[in-house]
Amino acid sequence: MVRNKEQKKWHILKSSVQGASHKRKDLPNQDAIEFWQEPDSATGLPLILAISDGHGSAKSFRSDEGSRLAVATAVEILRGFVDQDSDRENLSAVKAFAQEQLPKRIASTWRQKVEDHIQDNPFRDEELTKLETQEDISARQKVEKNNLIAYGATILSVLVTQDYILYLQLGDGDIFCVDTFGETERPLRTNENLIANETTSLCTKEAWRNFDIEMVRHSESPPKMILVATDGYANSYPSEQEFLKIGNDYLGMIRDYGIRKVEGQLENILERTSQGGSGDDITLGIIKLLDEWDLKDRVDKAHEQINTFADQYEENNQRIELISTETEELKQKLTQLEARCGNVQQKPNQENQQEETEGGKSPNFFIMMIVVSSMALVLSVVSSVSITLWWVDSKTISPQSSKTFNSSPKLH
Repeated sequence: MVRNKEQKKWHILKSSVQGASHKRKDLPNQDAIEFWQEPDSATGLPLILAISDGHGSAKSFRSDEGSRLAVATAVEILRGFVDQDSDRENLSAVKAFAQEQLPKRIASTWRQKVEDHIQDNPFRDEELTKLETQEDISARQKVEKNNLIAYGATILSVLVTQDYILYLQLGDGDIFCVDTFGETERPLRTNENLIANETTSLCTKEAWRNFDIEMVRHSESPPKMILVATDGYANSYPSEQEFLKIGNDYLGMIRDYGIRKVEGQLENILERTSQGGSGDDITLGIIKLLDEWDLKDRVDKAHEQINTFADQYEENNQRIELISTETEELKQKLTQLEARCGNVQQKPNQENQQEETEGGKSPNFFIMMIVVSSMALVLSVVSSVSITLWWVDSKTISPQSSKTFNSSPKLH
């Protein structure tokens, strides 16, 4: 199989914030996010990103734990899928296997993890009594009949390898790709089963049947960015069209400020979005393929150049200190020679001529040689430093003009 010859770094940015309304009601953040990247890979591939949204209904009073178990399960199963021996030369067969087996494995593994958690942490009477008070006796009976409801959660995940990208989703939330020009596209079809605030869930019977899964072979131009978000983000915008603009916004911010700067501001951006929007928990994961437009990539190269200059600068400093020491010694010798010259000049010219004939060279000649040598040495050092400064200046990368992104999110 022919792989992309140009291998580039893939990075993950992530943040999950407690919703503004959850803070007011003293409810926990019911979202969860987890990722994995091959640690020894030069490209950052393969990588896995998973997010989950625990249901907010009173019946799902342990959905924060359910979402945590969901992302752990997705990462675990997808890692096994990557590691197993399968026919990488036949991606059609890999896709068929993924569509048939992954939903079943994720759903069944999550159920087992929930059952293990209940075994170690049985429902407390106050939990069930609170549910009955908030709703009614029938709600309590439903949970007692199907314990999984208390842990109800969605799952969205993306697996990126050298050969393909796998998208997987159960329940509400958003996955979309962003190209070089900031245009967005959804890799999965819209689930018609999601109506209003109703969603498919891991806690439902035969949940594996409701998974949406798609595998896309890597092209010569893979997406520059993939965004995965819980529905609290989209619900903070008045329309689908307005929400999808965040793809262009984040792409522009990363190019202008670099990944580290954007990741440092991500929590603040999401908190402000929740406060001014849905009030729900918001979780966002960004998978970014670094390219020639990214500021961080240019900054990293500049840092390497600066480090090289710093080493040369330190070396030159040591040379200058050595020259300073030698210069002081030369000054002392020059002073001594000048004194000797003064004495010599008082003698008759005949004696000077005789001394020059007998000794070979006059003291003035030696003085000139010492001065010339000292000047040559100093000029050598100055030239070296000047060339180094010119080299660093010529390698400094001027920021390219970039588009100003006026819509939210913004960095402050």
